[in-house]
Amino acid sequence: VVLFSLILALGMLVDNAIVVVENTYRYVEEGWDRATAARKATGEVAVPVIAATATTLAAFGPMLFWPGIVGEFMGYLPLTLIVTLSSSLFVALVIVPVLCARYLRLEGEQAAPMPRRGKIVLLVVSALVILPMASSNPLTLGLLAATGLILYILHHFALGPVAARFQRQMLPWITDRYEVILEWALHHRLTTLGANFAILVLTIMAFGHFNHGIEFFPEDIPPRQAWVDVETPVGTRVEYTDQIVRELEEQTLGIEGYDD
Repeated sequence: VVLFSLILALGMLVDNAIVVVENTYRYVEEGWDRATAARKATGEVAVPVIAATATTLAAFGPMLFWPGIVGEFMGYLPLTLIVTLSSSLFVALVIVPVLCARYLRLEGEQAAPMPRRGKIVLLVVSALVILPMASSNPLTLGLLAATGLILYILHHFALGPVAARFQRQMLPWITDRYEVILEWALHHRLTTLGANFAILVLTIMAFGHFNHGIEFFPEDIPPRQAWVDVETPVGTRVEYTDQIVRELEEQTLGIEGYDD
């Protein structure tokens, strides 16, 4: 359940940071300095980002109060999502603006060289992370290094050119089609609203027709197996223990529905 919740949160984890970075980038393109751009951009989108995260947390929050064994089993799902998305919100509103003010650069702009003190700090932090991992679990470190190398090669030779071509060719075409559809929808509001309402009604009808009911943890199904532990005093003869077990076996064979 925790792994599934982490996978579910992975798609929403960077959304808040993307909104802040994109808005900051827009201000920098307009000529604002990075510190001012980060401050104005974060303040502009802070309330929408908080509201969007709060709606997601509100959807999963009631699952924390799920009673019974199902609640004990599924409680990790909302708990993991709440902690993950709350951390994402904190990083987007507190950490990301600082990084943007310090390191954000426009497309084609050369990065400023890292000072010597920064290189030393980066080397020390990397050593503190890598050395314990190398001593405790070298296999994990090797897998991470191999994965990083493969991802770098894919990005440099495959994903990077494909993404650049998509931005130059496909994205403008999609934007043009979207503008046409949006303009039509705004000029035919009643038709658009009616079509969406009809889709909603058809979805509810389809769910009612095809849904046959699901019980996640049924309580009226008898267990498939039963274990009986037989313990006799220390020093009991094997023959006597075997006799007791045979008597229990005979009684068990008389139970209705028993399958050996």
